Amino acid sequence: MVRPRVHIVASSRENNFLINSAVRNLETDVEIVEHDSNEQFLEFASQSNPAIWEIVVTGLIKISMPTEVFGRFMPVVHFTEIPVRGVIPEAKRKRNRPQILITNIEPHLKEAIESAKLFIRLKSGIGKISKLDDRERAVVMMAADGVPNKTMAKRLNVSIKTIEHCRRKAYLKLDVKSSAEVASLITFDKFFSLFESSAGSMPDMPTFAG
Repeated sequence: MVRPRVHIVASSRENNFLINSAVRNLETDVEIVEHDSNEQFLEFASQSNPAIWEIVVTGLIKISMPTEVFGRFMPVVHFTEIPVRGVIPEAKRKRNRPQILITNIEPHLKEAIESAKLFIRLKSGIGKISKLDDRERAVVMMAADGVPNKTMAKRLNVSIKTIEHCRRKAYLKLDVKSSAEVASLITFDKFFSLFESSAGSMPDMPTFAG
């Protein structure tokens, strides 16, 4: 399985160390790439072809990545270097971004890494929703919305057993294990459909904490 890659774009070696420690505390299998400056990261990004959903952790709010570069790195976790007991000055509140203290960055990294791992696993299912038959597609769309099997059966005028069989068959085709994963796959599928229809320009992607 492909490992998520975490790009650390920090403003100091101390920050790099703290972020590295936070990642290792999660006991997760990821690849870490450190960049000493915004410029170094942008140079790397412009010359590489990363997989979408790589993770950027940065304290540089004004990272100003070009759209074609930024869109390939997801999600982005922004942090602030303000001490835990300090007060964040108004001047530091860039664009009303929620501020993550670097000393409390671990849960945000965990969320980003888990999302990246889920995406990697579901990536093979992207584009397959449109290949389901009409009933299978209707069932997975309702499953993603949390509709119970009994309600699905009434809406489609079939038996609950038919719904259960259809659901298992569709999940197998999509390589998903739950309605929550179906919902995530539908989100990813919609995003990539937007990307393909935008002739190379990147649509807005979700960003963690900022």
